[in-house]
Amino acid sequence: MTSETTPPEPGTFLAALGPAEREELLALGVRERRPAGATLFTENGETTSVLVLLEGWVEADTDEPGGAAREGDAGDALVPALHGPGSLLGELSAVVRGPRSATVRALEPVHTLKVPPEEFEAFLARRPGVSIQIARTWLKRAYIAGIHPY
Repeated sequence: MTSETTPPEPGTFLAALGPAEREELLALGVRERRPAGATLFTENGETTSVLVLLEGWVEADTDEPGGAAREGDAGDALVPALHGPGSLLGELSAVVRGPRSATVRALEPVHTLKVPPEEFEAFLARRPGVSIQIARTWLKRAYIAGIHPY
């Protein structure tokens, strides 16, 4: 569980933030609980929020090669990306002001922090160091998906 008093999972986006940044982020938006199987985002859907996953696990899946999931070596089915507590979701589409890049579904009951894109952008303006952590998150996702920009 991730909250103001529980340390975030090591290696997650929330863990990479300093205590003041984490506290400020967790004070934004609204908390929401969703059941297992709930769709949190739909690929190509409108971007209405950035989510911080506080509890539970989700899968991000896409029909687009190079998206949140990737094709197998022989053109096999796409493999969904898994995200757990401490993960940041939907930030890419919020920052670029574009549609969702993946469909995200709850694998179990989840607890999220739902932050409107404008509020998230204002947070980034106040805390520019957080943008570096987001860039690291994007690069890590690209690396895992087999996209090596060089």
